[in-house]
Amino acid sequence: MARFRSFVELAATGGLRRQLGGDADVVHDVRHAARMLRRSPAFTVSAVVILGVGIGGTVAIVSLLDALLLKPLPYHEADRVVTLWQRPVAGADREDVAPANFLDWRERARSFERMAAAIPYSYDYTGGTEPEVFFGAQVTEGFFDALGVLPILGRTFRPEEHVRGARPVVIITHGLWQRRFGGSPGILDQPVDLEGVPFTVVGVLPREFAPQMLPRPGELGVWTPKIVQEHERRVRGSAWWNVVARLRPDVSLEAAQAEMRQIASTLADEHPRTNTSVSVEVLSLRDHLAGSVRLPLLLMFGGVLLVLLIGCANVASLLLARGLNREREFAIRAALGAGRWRLIRQLGTESLVLSLAAALLGVATAHWVMRAVVALAPPGVARLSDAAIDARTLGFALLLACCTAFAFGLFPAFQFSRPSREAIRERQGSVPRAVLRRSLVAGEVALALVLLAGAGLLVRSFQGLLAVDPGFSPAGVVALQVFAHDRNGSDQRARQFFRSTL
Repeated sequence: MARFRSFVELAATGGLRRQLGGDADVVHDVRHAARMLRRSPAFTVSAVVILGVGIGGTVAIVSLLDALLLKPLPYHEADRVVTLWQRPVAGADREDVAPANFLDWRERARSFERMAAAIPYSYDYTGGTEPEVFFGAQVTEGFFDALGVLPILGRTFRPEEHVRGARPVVIITHGLWQRRFGGSPGILDQPVDLEGVPFTVVGVLPREFAPQMLPRPGELGVWTPKIVQEHERRVRGSAWWNVVARLRPDVSLEAAQAEMRQIASTLADEHPRTNTSVSVEVLSLRDHLAGSVRLPLLLMFGGVLLVLLIGCANVASLLLARGLNREREFAIRAALGAGRWRLIRQLGTESLVLSLAAALLGVATAHWVMRAVVALAPPGVARLSDAAIDARTLGFALLLACCTAFAFGLFPAFQFSRPSREAIRERQGSVPRAVLRRSLVAGEVALALVLLAGAGLLVRSFQGLLAVDPGFSPAGVVALQVFAHDRNGSDQRARQFFRSTL
């Protein structure tokens, strides 16, 4: 009751209006800060550009990290989705999976609810005005259940569609549906001519479906049921299948890895000619999608943070130099009754206004940087196109602006909020302030040296990669993949095809 009475009295006397209206202390501080920054355009522009570059680079890299590594994956309980790969015991890079090994894994493993494989495939489409190659995959039973994805139209494959003699069906991606079929909802149950065979469309996948299982030169547009051939049950020396699985709720990634290593050891004993040096790697879907992008992004994030710290040190030095010219102002305000906290708040407000202006420039810079990264990035980087300036990014930019304002404005605010009366008559730098300026310069040089050394090492590593001898002369050499036997059943027809092609 007493608090309510105090609130009424405050409102009656106009105090509430002063705190929430246009004459509140905070509003006065912001207006005064804007006036002071307008009086020093050279300082303001320099500080905003310096901080804007640092904030822009940081926001751009954080946006990429958010899109590629942090945002939830568009699959049901995605943390339970894993990929499985063959890995030579000698420790080389992981490889695709041989068909017979996959079939044994699926039969023997108990750590997974579902295990399925995707096999790269392509179809010639002749139903449009021009023939076109549709890249895609054949998938074994339960592939979409293992990933945890549902079509936006239609359904996934049924078990009876994975057996010989079943009606040919196809699921298309959202991109192909929009590009080739105009996004028509009547596409379901319509025939699509692939390789001269009418495939019935039974589903359309969501726009965000991009498991990145099969890196291909074009869009993976069509998905068809895989019918396991008898000879594939014996193939272990050639590996071209990609395997995805869904962990059981009570099984950890480590437990599944241990079981798969045990299965690989058993298969090595049963098939010593092909499996002696073959182990298994179980990798979470998020780690698989991140791939080789994670480390470069983290290194770039560290680099832009160093650039931002250098910018903060620069602006702090500018504030110290500018503060020497304002000592007389601070001393007069103190003599008129302004307390130290009031001066600190005013200087902090100036730093915050400066940092917010730099954040606006930084967000614009980040937008253009991300567009350039998406345009220059190699094909096949999953979810890179999802990177954008959204509410999360703007929130991070605002937080970063507040942190940088605190970083570069704290020391100058405390230094100049304690003016001496002699400053009214004479301005001179004190020893502590000189020490602080020297410390800022030393810190800035140290950070620049760290950044320069890191950049030099990265450039040296990149040059080393470019200088690796591939064992042949790549000049004037092209490579292409030809599936000649699909339409040339006999060896004689295949030889004739190659002769006429050459």
